[in-house]
Amino acid sequence: MKRYALMALSAVVAAPTLAFVQGTRDGAVNEPCSPASKQMMERRSAAERTNVSLQMVAAAGTEMVTRADAGPNDRTIPQVAAAAGSFDTLLAAVKAAGLAEALSGAGPFTVFAPTDDAFAKLPAGTIDTLLAEDGRVTLKRILLHHVVAERLEASDLQHRDSVQTLAGTTLDLTQMRGGLRIAGVDVQSADIAASNGVIHVIGDVLIPPAPEASKTIPEIAVGSDQLTTLVTAVTAADLLDALSGAGPFTVFAPTDAAFAKLPAGTIDTLLAEPDRVTLKRILLHHVVADRLEAADLQHLDSVQTLAGTTLDLTRMRGGLRIAGAGVAAADVSASNGVVHVIDQVLIPPAPSPLDQLLTGAIDRGVPLFNAGNPEACAAVCATALDAVTLCTGWGLSSSEIDRIAGAAREAAAVRAADDRAWSYRRIIDSLLARD
Repeated sequence: MKRYALMALSAVVAAPTLAFVQGTRDGAVNEPCSPASKQMMERRSAAERTNVSLQMVAAAGTEMVTRADAGPNDRTIPQVAAAAGSFDTLLAAVKAAGLAEALSGAGPFTVFAPTDDAFAKLPAGTIDTLLAEDGRVTLKRILLHHVVAERLEASDLQHRDSVQTLAGTTLDLTQMRGGLRIAGVDVQSADIAASNGVIHVIGDVLIPPAPEASKTIPEIAVGSDQLTTLVTAVTAADLLDALSGAGPFTVFAPTDAAFAKLPAGTIDTLLAEPDRVTLKRILLHHVVADRLEAADLQHLDSVQTLAGTTLDLTRMRGGLRIAGAGVAAADVSASNGVVHVIDQVLIPPAPSPLDQLLTGAIDRGVPLFNAGNPEACAAVCATALDAVTLCTGWGLSSSEIDRIAGAAREAAAVRAADDRAWSYRRIIDSLLARD
């Protein structure tokens, strides 16, 4: 029966918490239809045309040079920002994202420009993380979230409720007694003229909403040229279908370079192991049954993994560290969760003898249950629990052993074989989930 299908995958997770169902791929997200679909299509079309225009401007190769003899209206937006002296971080980010030439083009553009002080308000390590990301996709999207493909001075913005950005996002505009607010952020200085548009200075960095994702976590990994070893391992451990389920999941994904740091022959040894139990446990040590973006992790001291293990989280000056591993790229959004790319393979602590006994029982019992033999599955689980109650050395108190024995007797009295197997399984799960 399907409800028992993922017992092996989640050997160290209580059954009610599992969202894995074999053969389901509920993660794919299709764009919803709504009464405003026509308006949404018009906005998307406008955004696509704007992006094409921006690419054409970039292709033109307009040279960005600050000229000492240029007047304010002869300077492009990047030149005006450079001359101001308070946008060094913004200009470095624009250059790193490959947008300098585009924003020096004909435009016109309106740029809501965060100052250096605004960038300094971001969590420690944020800029370094954005600059280190492969392709700097997130950085580019954040920057384009500050740009409108139109020249809009303060007097124009006063008559609008929102504007559409080059990131395809919307910025809400609010007229306050103290002045205009852009997406909740005050405009510190307005109408700084440039030859190809206008700049409005703001005191905070505007963060766009996470883009809708249509790919599952495994599909994102398969599409990355940095995660090929991880994909191989997940496939060998038979976790692809599970991690393609509805989730949500958070995956700390080691790069190929991270796997290369392991001692020679480690991967081959893990792949050669019967049933690849150790490999599966290592991989599940990287997965959390929740969607936790970087902003969420900043407020946690640790997370519990699907291996039943704990990962300590540490906030360092250089950014967040996951059990000592650095985050190379954060918040890679998927339809069924989020991926954080890390620079080390996380090795779980060795399981206790009790955990080995119980997970072994699950690994033997699951195939029997799924093959239509719940009676045999129940017998395997009952035998493991007998070993727990009749033998010593498991690290359990006498009261715990008495409780387990009582629960096992109640399970043995259940008449239907599949329900009896699940009764035993719940006892095993409670033992595996104990502190």
